[in-house]
Amino acid sequence: MRASFTAALSLFLGVQSVAAVAELFSVTCSDLSLDGTVLKAQCKKEDSTRAPASMDLNGIIEIKDAKLAWKQDGAGYTSACSSCALYRDYNPRETKYWGYPFLLRQAMKCSCSGVEQTIILDEKIGNDNGKLYVQLW
Repeated sequence: MRASFTAALSLFLGVQSVAAVAELFSVTCSDLSLDGTVLKAQCKKEDSTRAPASMDLNGIIEIKDAKLAWKQDGAGYTSACSSCALYRDYNPRETKYWGYPFLLRQAMKCSCSGVEQTIILDEKIGNDNGKLYVQLW
């Protein structure tokens, strides 16, 4: 009985650790930087090592109604935005991302047509075994 419980617990914990990788990239990735429109990071893999990961944000973020938004069908944000930078944003409402509440979240701010705009990257970008991905829908 104890052996089966231990095996079940190990399986559960193993599944939990794999599932934990596919969540907020800012929790499981380090050395975050923005190189032009490319988000770069060192992201944790299932075996606890880190791998270089990157994602072109211009392919997934657009300007919609004069604000940065997750891309649905428009052009990227670079046509109207410049001076973009990553920063940690305070989350006053403890919004849950990927099922977990976080007080700090990874964001990007840009000057778009002369107005500062912000988009919360943790809303849609995740880390899956050392690779960045976006979950738009």
